[in-house]
Amino acid sequence: MSEKYFLPGIDFCVVLLGYDGAQDAIDAAMAEHLAWMNACYEEGTILLSGRRTPWTGGVMLVRGDKTRADALLSNMPFVVKGLATTEVIGFTTGMAAPAIRDSVG
Repeated sequence: MSEKYFLPGIDFCVVLLGYDGAQDAIDAAMAEHLAWMNACYEEGTILLSGRRTPWTGGVMLVRGDKTRADALLSNMPFVVKGLATTEVIGFTTGMAAPAIRDSVG
């Protein structure tokens, strides 16, 4: 393994969000959801997020192990309102591109 890409032992989770609610209910909860997302970005817990293609939910990269991600997601407005489900896939880093390694390492 090249030292250039070496980044051992940092826990992350990929979160797959799937919408269960009607589009009008999702739209009505979007401002509250975005406020929650902004707070998570401010604290450094969520590092990346975006819409799934096609737009059936979202994808997030969360810093921390699965227990931390599950606790965080239990307060997500879409989840609290029963509008979405989440699948959390935990992993521990071994390698990363230099730009990512330098920003999270």
